[in-house]
Amino acid sequence: GGPDGRGRGRDEDSRIATACPEEAEALSKEEREADMRDLVALSCEKCKHKNYTATKNKKLTPDKLQRRKYCPACRTHAVHKEVKV
Repeated sequence: GGPDGRGRGRDEDSRIATACPEEAEALSKEEREADMRDLVALSCEKCKHKNYTATKNKKLTPDKLQRRKYCPACRTHAVHKEVKV
């Protein structure tokens, strides 16, 4: 237990966090990959409702996303373009 008897002390937590440096590097790599993708909204061209969200890698797709998806407001399939979230 810790100094107050309710669990681990700070020293024990720090040893656990730094016990495996390979895992710490893997987590930071995953975090970096997550930072490369941006969250964007897809808005219907007909009614302008924001119906969907998607992630986008800005390095690989610098231009705006464009998908043909179902719009529940229009009750039809329509082109949805990328807009700010």
